[in-house]
Amino acid sequence: MSPLTTLVCTTVPLLRKPYSLYLNRADDTPELVLNHVRYPHLQKTGLSGFPILHGEHSPQNVALYAFTLGACTGLAMGLSWMDYVSCAWGGYFALVSLGMVLEYISRAIMKQEEGLRSFLLPGSAWENALLLLGPVELAIEQSLFGRFASIPTVTSIGVLLAIFAQNIRTISLLELSGNPENRSAAKRAELALSVWRVAVQVVLCNPLCLAAYFMSETPAGSEPQPAQPEMAFGPFGLPIFDGEHTPQNIAAYAYLLGCAHGFGVAVGLVSPNIPGLGFFIAMLALFHTLEYICTAMYRTDVKMSSFLLNQSREYHLAMTAGIVEYLAWYLIFPSLKIFHWWNWLALYGVAASQTLRSAAMITAGSNFTHIVAEEKHSTHTLVTNGIYSVFRHPSYTGFFYWGVCMQILLANPICTLGYTAALWRFFHDRIADEELTLLRFFGSDYEEFRSKTKVFIPFIA
Repeated sequence: MSPLTTLVCTTVPLLRKPYSLYLNRADDTPELVLNHVRYPHLQKTGLSGFPILHGEHSPQNVALYAFTLGACTGLAMGLSWMDYVSCAWGGYFALVSLGMVLEYISRAIMKQEEGLRSFLLPGSAWENALLLLGPVELAIEQSLFGRFASIPTVTSIGVLLAIFAQNIRTISLLELSGNPENRSAAKRAELALSVWRVAVQVVLCNPLCLAAYFMSETPAGSEPQPAQPEMAFGPFGLPIFDGEHTPQNIAAYAYLLGCAHGFGVAVGLVSPNIPGLGFFIAMLALFHTLEYICTAMYRTDVKMSSFLLNQSREYHLAMTAGIVEYLAWYLIFPSLKIFHWWNWLALYGVAASQTLRSAAMITAGSNFTHIVAEEKHSTHTLVTNGIYSVFRHPSYTGFFYWGVCMQILLANPICTLGYTAALWRFFHDRIADEELTLLRFFGSDYEEFRSKTKVFIPFIA
């Protein structure tokens, strides 16, 4: 195997700890505990029939909300950066979504989050209404006055003021977490929120909303009651990015992935030069987020490692290799990176492969694990329903085509061949070994199941 093939082979998440979706093991843990919050497990389902978007303060909902806010931030920043939308629109959506996720993270660090409502900024109904009416006023002004409805200099001043106010508020709330009696920090946090609301209207150049805000007498927004954080600190001296499975870490990881996804989508849709790289970043961020959400929906032992961000040094090097090859070809033969019909076909292939992989995880439910079972337990059963009635090893099949299509999306000839060879060799060996284990576990039942299904990876029976 060539050095490149060896490197590409290590990009497969879970290569060091592959997993089987055919082993159904009952979970005896009734619920998951994060900090002081007890997350009920599978007690409620949303409109989709899945345990998500059901209003409960669960890890999957926190991740989804934070990812969505991050996507709004990234999309707004990307479109504004490429002058596809005005700085006023981009600045507004980026500031509001960032403010909401920082509000939740701050409250989570203080262990004072009130469910998913903690994503909302504190304040009266009138203050929040004005915040929502801001874009409406800007849209009306632009329809009447065109480009004169917003002044770039005023918008820039508003953005800087909003960032300054947001920093002051976040720092003040964190000061309260360490010193509950610090009343000056509480006042600063309250004042900073008021300044932030004014700055957002300045970003939009909205005189009417500004006048309404100053003329109204609104009660002060309720501040969270301070609480001492847990003694587990990350690189910033705070209980965040410390590796613990906490609400603030879930929100932070998902938000950053959402930013990458939104920015990638903006670049992919608008950029005339590097759309492939934008879509690559977007789909990569979506993959890691869905790995966590699909695991958290059904398992109580979900961890931060379920994001699959820290697989290995080789994984990071291999992902970097794809980007480096893309940029190298872009500098040498820029015409190669023009988005053609086959690039769009590869993007659809990535989406279809991701759907197959996520469907496999959802079908397996609580049976899904990132660590392969080496010994048969009394609670192990064979999963043959849903997607497994057609596909054998659907998560492996999904990832095989996902990895290949991602490199075709980038128009990387070297990495495409390398990934294809490495992934095929790995899954060929892995599936053969795993099926011997499954035959040992289930005997004729698995033999019958295998005769009715296919792997759908070329030349792998």
